Amino acid sequence: MVWSHVPFSGGVVGLLVGLSLLAGVAANATLFTRVPVWLRIAAIFVPWITYATFLFSGRPVDFEKVLSVPYFFPWAVGIALVNVARIRKDMAQLPGLTIGSSDRGTASSVSQGVGR
Repeated sequence: MVWSHVPFSGGVVGLLVGLSLLAGVAANATLFTRVPVWLRIAAIFVPWITYATFLFSGRPVDFEKVLSVPYFFPWAVGIALVNVARIRKDMAQLPGLTIGSSDRGTASSVSQGVGR
């Protein structure tokens, strides 16, 4: 098992590893439920925190350890892409907010109609 070298015996490290794993699994829920934008943004970063917890706990980091979880990268990138798309969709539904237009980034494109 990939996580067999991680010290789950308790203590602060075991607690952090456990919470990190729980948060990583919970990030999956943002793919099929409606959640606030701030939670979607957090779900983009949580898998990477979980992966960092895996890398820096237990034995020293080497190339073999980095590639020992080949399914991680498609999982983390997939969660990020789905959540970014949904954030853009949610932001596009705000009144007067234009996302992806030619005047992207200007004050007028963001402030039109907001607060009315």
